[in-house]
Amino acid sequence: MAMRVPVGAWLLGGAVAAFATASAARGDGPVVCWGDNGFGQCDVPAGLGSVRGLGRGAGNDSNTWVVRSGLDIQGWGAQNCPIDLLPRNAGIIRSIATSRNGIVLVRADQSTDGVCNLSGEPGGVVDLASASSLVVSCLLDGSIRVNGNCLEGVCEVPVASEPARAVAAGFRFAMSLRRDGAVICWGRNAEGQCDVPPSIGPASRIAAGNMHGMALRTDGTVACWGYNGEGQCDVPKDLSGVIDVAAGGYHSVALTADATVRCWGSNGSGQCDAPTSLGTVTAVSAGEYHTIALGCGLKVVNHLSPNLGAFGFGQGKQHTFAGVPATSAAPVTLTVWARGDLDLAQELLVISVDGTGLGTAFANTGDVTSDCGTEGLYRAALTLSEAQYAAFAADGAITVRAEPSIGVDATQCPSAALFFQLDITRPYADCNGNGRNDGCDIDLNPLLDCNGDGLIDSCAGTGTGGDCNGNQIGDNCEILSSPWLDCDQSGAIDSCEIAANPALDCNGNGRIDSCDVAGDFTGLDCDRNRQVDSCEIAADPSLDCNANGVLDRCDVQDPNFDCDLNGLVDSCEIAADPSLDCDGNGRLDACDVMENAQDKDQDGRLDRCEHARGDFNLDGVVDGADLAGLLVLWGLLNPPYGDFNSDGTVSAPDLADLLGRWGPVVY
Repeated sequence: MAMRVPVGAWLLGGAVAAFATASAARGDGPVVCWGDNGFGQCDVPAGLGSVRGLGRGAGNDSNTWVVRSGLDIQGWGAQNCPIDLLPRNAGIIRSIATSRNGIVLVRADQSTDGVCNLSGEPGGVVDLASASSLVVSCLLDGSIRVNGNCLEGVCEVPVASEPARAVAAGFRFAMSLRRDGAVICWGRNAEGQCDVPPSIGPASRIAAGNMHGMALRTDGTVACWGYNGEGQCDVPKDLSGVIDVAAGGYHSVALTADATVRCWGSNGSGQCDAPTSLGTVTAVSAGEYHTIALGCGLKVVNHLSPNLGAFGFGQGKQHTFAGVPATSAAPVTLTVWARGDLDLAQELLVISVDGTGLGTAFANTGDVTSDCGTEGLYRAALTLSEAQYAAFAADGAITVRAEPSIGVDATQCPSAALFFQLDITRPYADCNGNGRNDGCDIDLNPLLDCNGDGLIDSCAGTGTGGDCNGNQIGDNCEILSSPWLDCDQSGAIDSCEIAANPALDCNGNGRIDSCDVAGDFTGLDCDRNRQVDSCEIAADPSLDCNANGVLDRCDVQDPNFDCDLNGLVDSCEIAADPSLDCDGNGRLDACDVMENAQDKDQDGRLDRCEHARGDFNLDGVVDGADLAGLLVLWGLLNPPYGDFNSDGTVSAPDLADLLGRWGPVVY
């Protein structure tokens, strides 16, 4: 079966709930921009085509970036990070966040790629934001990573009891939206941008301007705080029913459930003068002094094959897309994503559909700039007319095949990859009779399409996906609104998977073990061996000799636990052989000596321990010399040694003790 790319809320201004799991069958449409155009940021390119979503801009950004329906990107404006600097093999792009200093891409596999002074994360990213030289990432386990210029405490993420589900970033400050709806802010606070109102209540989305914060409450109202010099925090009193928010440099934007755009704050460049002819708007974004809206058009459904792996001459690959619609309302784009031995002009792929040759991919010099690039995928696109597509899809399935030319060698690229993608445009449909294309309805409320098939569930009579936990809410809807309920993205609610197979949660914390140890973001897998530490210890207690709940092999990475760096926990060594800690201070004598404790005879034993055993001259034997040393101190108050009974003086009891130790010293 073809895999649909999970695109969700392509505008990265909202909660990860929509971002992570909604259907690729979106109401794709045109882009409209207004406000400052000094850098051409509102000159929407002719021929841009259908757009899937808007890049989340920063409050100091004079660019506009979009994700097109074919899952590639386009940008225009100041271009401080020109599009020609983006890696040509960036791969299947799910969303983008931009700032004045760069761009961060989120690929379909949840890895990110920073461009122009911004850095990304290797994987597990479900939401991110960028501002200036800062990138804030929310990972699948709810933890937050901050990369970039760490000024005014912006990289010091506060400890919170609840995981995060979304993030936002402004000028030297950052925000997170926790799964319980709480909003947390850190970093610069000179303008009160981190003084989150205590009465804000649970929120569903957040946004950050240069020096102000925004939150969309779950009741559809909006809260703003921070710098208000341009009125950007003066939320209109009649504003309600809001489903999306965006923050510009000094203005604020809201999208309501009836697809109306409202704007307030700075309007010196007309950024708050929303055109009256916008039509149905499904998403909004904002730059420093401009505002962007995504209109609704016909739905483009992305059907993506699995990775077909390595390819070479005589090793062609094919995939059958089953269950495709019989017709398309626009020409169908067939995209070939590839990484392999394709860098020379004679190295190409011959593409056929249902046995009929369609054309070639990567045939032009420069289409692929490196032999088996280590990152990303290269892209080539071919087109099927509506009539061609209808003929191929008449039986409900389409088979795409790539046949490599004679110059392509599969062995030259161990990390080869090959995907096919069909972008099919569905005709206009209004199943609920509200005068709006169903795709637009789903954009405005993703819960109308819980199973992500691009059809409104109430019309199709499907979509809920059962109710495994018996809470009267369809499982698909639960996962769509709260994706962390399906942390392993298996399509099933974790608690139900655990109930059916308790072995999936060895430590009984209610999370699937594979999520606990994913990337070691949670700290439950200190040695990163993909096993939960507490479960390893329960199965074999010897792995935690000091019973502190941490694997010994992790303890010994800290010199406080393994001062002599011999790979053994010091306290366990002492427990097995108390003579290793002669003074009973809990540290190996060898380490005390390394830290300049007195060992005059350099025998590895502390002098104070040898003295305590009557060997005052450190020769390993209690004999006449030591007796003479004791008598020298006879009657002395607080002597340096020889006071065995600790009564403050050397006297008869001490002499008796010394004589009792006569002979070789025993430890």
